[in-house]
Amino acid sequence: MPYCAKQRGFTLVELILVIIIIGILSAIFIPSYWEVSRQARIATLDGVSAAMRSAAAITRVKALSQGLEIAPSNPGNGQQNYIVDVEGLSVEVDWRNLCPESIPEWGDALSDSTLSMLDYIQLTANPTGLDGDLKTEVDNQFTRVGYQFPSAGKLGCFVEYDSFGDPMCTVRLVIDDC
Repeated sequence: MPYCAKQRGFTLVELILVIIIIGILSAIFIPSYWEVSRQARIATLDGVSAAMRSAAAITRVKALSQGLEIAPSNPGNGQQNYIVDVEGLSVEVDWRNLCPESIPEWGDALSDSTLSMLDYIQLTANPTGLDGDLKTEVDNQFTRVGYQFPSAGKLGCFVEYDSFGDPMCTVRLVIDDC
């Protein structure tokens, strides 16, 4: 009979100890991973928020330098006078506050020479937000950029630009559900 070395495996106690250690490490590190992810989403939205504020401030200064003034009421057809030239491109500003509108109402809103807020901050419209990308919602008044918009029971994780704010346009950061 050939000689066989005694084979030794792990005992049940050793396996249980390894499982307990892995469980403890998971309990410590997984929540911190989620917090890092949350902080990354918030930092991204902070950057988008700053870009929106800068775009609004630059456009307002350009509107004032071009001689535009805040109107006491909607100028109707005179709204075509509320177009500001920004580096060879057109931006429609709101008559209440001279802030850029989310989507232009006057002229060809789909023209390559007309800027929406998303164009201005150099983001591409993405209503689905596939693969963790930022989602967008845009209408004439609001531009929303984020990971989750308000829904049943959820406040969301997004930035909202309100171009019709009175007396000034607003940028609101919502991070309750990031």
